[in-house]
Amino acid sequence: MKRFILKYSLLMAFFTLVSGCDEFLEVEPKGSSTEANFFNDPNNALKAVNAIYDPLTWGQSGNTLPVGFSHSYEFIVGDILTDDAVKGSTDSDLPGISELEEWRATPANANILTLWYNPWVGIYRANIAINNLPDAPLEEALKNRLLGESYFLKGYYYFLLARIFGGAPLLDEPLNPDDVKARDFERASIEDTYAFTFELFRKAIELLPEKSQYSSIDLGRATKGSARAYLARAYMYELGMINRNNLTWDDVYDQTNAIITSGQYSLVNNFATIFQLEGENNAESLFEVQAASANTDDVFLGTGTVENRFQNPFDTWGWGFNVPRQDLFDSFADNDPRRPASLMIEGENAYGVAINVTAGNRNPEGVLNRKVIGHPDNGPAFNGDGEQNIRKFRYADILLMQAEAEFHRSNESNAIDLVNQVRERASNSTFPLGYNTGNPSGYDAPVFGGTLASLSGVSGQGLLNAIWHERRLEFAMESLRFWDLVRTGRYIGALDSKFGNTTVSSGAMSHALTQYEHPIPLLPIPTVEATSWGLQQNPGY
Repeated sequence: MKRFILKYSLLMAFFTLVSGCDEFLEVEPKGSSTEANFFNDPNNALKAVNAIYDPLTWGQSGNTLPVGFSHSYEFIVGDILTDDAVKGSTDSDLPGISELEEWRATPANANILTLWYNPWVGIYRANIAINNLPDAPLEEALKNRLLGESYFLKGYYYFLLARIFGGAPLLDEPLNPDDVKARDFERASIEDTYAFTFELFRKAIELLPEKSQYSSIDLGRATKGSARAYLARAYMYELGMINRNNLTWDDVYDQTNAIITSGQYSLVNNFATIFQLEGENNAESLFEVQAASANTDDVFLGTGTVENRFQNPFDTWGWGFNVPRQDLFDSFADNDPRRPASLMIEGENAYGVAINVTAGNRNPEGVLNRKVIGHPDNGPAFNGDGEQNIRKFRYADILLMQAEAEFHRSNESNAIDLVNQVRERASNSTFPLGYNTGNPSGYDAPVFGGTLASLSGVSGQGLLNAIWHERRLEFAMESLRFWDLVRTGRYIGALDSKFGNTTVSSGAMSHALTQYEHPIPLLPIPTVEATSWGLQQNPGY
């Protein structure tokens, strides 16, 4: 049942979104249902937690957001701000994304406003649940699970805020409009915000069940593995960018090893199936945002995701944003089956249909993101949102994170073995669904054999570079590139390579925290929000 997140989350009686850039959500009792007794009913408690998931799917102006917001998705930062992708579409379409890509955005940028706003709605809803669930007369297993999901999602939103904006106010109480207007919030340091996030994920680990303990109708909910995965990722980012919380790579190893030895996850046999509908919530999935076909433009009531449509080719049923660059295409070996399953070029097909990939047709370098392409039968007239789940964390990432941890723990042979698990799966994979027009519903084996050589004979920095390169190939266009470049100190060089000059990288550096392990470029806090909260603006804005 893929609809559990969106179907009920907006029906909660006491979650009323109020307008105004400095206003969030406030509790308005409806009849006899108040915050005090709302959680006494297990169905209500479930709806309350479902509502915390809901902002994960937001990004479209006009769904539940006040006037002045615009499209914002994690890939705008994770892909477009890197050497892997460009904005796409036309120059005049959402120029604010180009401002972000070129590090010339101002705090008035509408995309920024949405990136800032959505996580705070999630945090508000999580705090309501966390404050009310402990005293609710619910069955203990259900109460613990819902608390665990609430802590996990609150950690997810804080982790996102820390990576994009830096330090944030650390809130344990629901935020109402009067609190915001008081303008006396304290902004924590980025290292303290990370430490706060760690604790949220740790609490989630204690309370959440394993993936196998969920029924089929609850697939997609946060699990113990989800929380461990995000805790390990947060550890890894903090180690690379900040390194002020007394962490070591042993901490990353411990969390990834707990996932590996849990027996809950494994690599799927065929990489090409992961981003098809049949690959949703598979054995490799640690966390993915659920979506379902809505066939409506009413995003408020819909169950689909605009994120999928936003990235689809203009000639199918999308808007043509977030387009891969030739440089990413060229980073794949000629015999790597992940390339045709990740990127499309002219002359290749999806679902047995030729997709127009001509350079200049809203994709300046003649490359498309194959991972998000929906079925062409929808056609340009299709007025619904995408039904494809948004993959957020895959088991392959756990293996490559542990490989990096093992490298830093001086266990290079183990690191090589872990990388080779990922490469071996890639070698045994097929062309994507419908690559052959004569087999629109099938997966054909690559004509080139698709056999990748095992990683061997490398050590030291060469091995670390190989691990980083494997991450780029495996997670191409999955919104991870920006964070990987920043945490490893390679972001500024990647910008210089992308733009052929230092103008953009100089802009990024002018907005970076430079007192840590590596420069951490930050986006601006929206002007109206910085004023309402009473927060100091980020560097250079």
